[in-house]
Amino acid sequence: MTRQKAILISGCDTHHALFGETHTFRYLDGFLLSHRYIFAESTARRLFDKDGEAEQAGVPLSRIIGIFRQQYGTEPWFICEQCADYLGLDPVDKKAAHDATLARLASPNVVGHLPAIDERASPAHNVLAIGYSSRLIPTKDEMASLTVFYDQIWLPHPCDLSPRGTKNLASVFRQIAGANYEIPNLQAARDRYAAACGVWQPLFDAGILKIMPPFEILAGLLGDNDTISLTDYADWHMRLPKEASRFERGVSQLESLILALHRLDAKKTHPELFISNPNDKSTARLSGFLNQAIVAARIPMLATLDANQILDLRESVNQAKDGYRQYLYQLTDDLEQRLSSGDKTEVEAARKTAERKIIPEYANYVRQLKALEIGFGARILEAGGKFLQIDAAPWTPKFWGAILECFSAAIATTAEHDKEIYLSNEKQAFHYLATIERNVAGP
Repeated sequence: MTRQKAILISGCDTHHALFGETHTFRYLDGFLLSHRYIFAESTARRLFDKDGEAEQAGVPLSRIIGIFRQQYGTEPWFICEQCADYLGLDPVDKKAAHDATLARLASPNVVGHLPAIDERASPAHNVLAIGYSSRLIPTKDEMASLTVFYDQIWLPHPCDLSPRGTKNLASVFRQIAGANYEIPNLQAARDRYAAACGVWQPLFDAGILKIMPPFEILAGLLGDNDTISLTDYADWHMRLPKEASRFERGVSQLESLILALHRLDAKKTHPELFISNPNDKSTARLSGFLNQAIVAARIPMLATLDANQILDLRESVNQAKDGYRQYLYQLTDDLEQRLSSGDKTEVEAARKTAERKIIPEYANYVRQLKALEIGFGARILEAGGKFLQIDAAPWTPKFWGAILECFSAAIATTAEHDKEIYLSNEKQAFHYLATIERNVAGP
């Protein structure tokens, strides 16, 4: 009997959305992509609304993405070569996606390849970025609250702790101890840094964590003729140990030196969080202090999330995030007033504003919704001519998610007062916080 070779056939998950037809092909010729790439705004717009007809008709892209996300969940998407070319995958990404296809045969837990997402392709994209220089990598207590709130976190350049980093430590040690002096414990520090980056690698892959560009020591002291005065040179060497002493708790000696070099010489492209600077009153920075204070007081469980859980949570709160940010922006004036009135640090001022203004109002919001029961939701559903079995209390994020699904049909006839209240920055901010609490606490 002649042996026949089995051929695995599969269907392209994106073909119907792009071309309105079913397409089957050999599984081994396909490409496996992460759902996070498919549901990114730039990708989703090309797949689900390439002509812009839905958005022109008033249907937000976020709602379209939400429908597909509800249907497909977090499963990877399997696509054909025609769709891969349409999406513009380069040869490197195509190879990685094809490797993921093969790996999926051995393990169903393979999540698919995540290409770099071109955030610039989304015309409405407004990146909220911050610099972080308290450590080379944020602590686990800080990571989730930072990466859920901000679009990008710019981290200090690691210098000698990365094989591709600028050798600034080597330069400092040569100046102090001579050309043949070896940097103590360098390999251990490199291993520690690599391990810390590995824990949060999905956040680097998603473009949320970013490394600042390399810098040269003493570059900030160069005069017009590219020379450094002897006085400035001596002052720099006196300031270095003082700056390093700021960071000696919780970091290695080499890391503290790199952070000191960053403080002295790196070009700062974004406002820096957690380094007290009363002169920097940028909104992006002060709102970050408020966010940290709220999370610490109300949602400390956020610190338990790993990198993939953080990415999932970012997707869950995306719809209400802008309202939350705008609400905090409005309250940064209160921080400025507190700093002008005697509060010594931004952390202290933010804690007082969170404890005295934000958290009490949020608690009041929850109580009001409990008292209202289903009154608001019932009016919306009645106006839309629909009836839903919502198996959640009306003050939970699940309830509001169901309500928002009905908004397209009901928004023209629902009481304007109710809509304006719910869609205010304050209520969107509280919805954002409630969504995080529910996701972190679990069902």
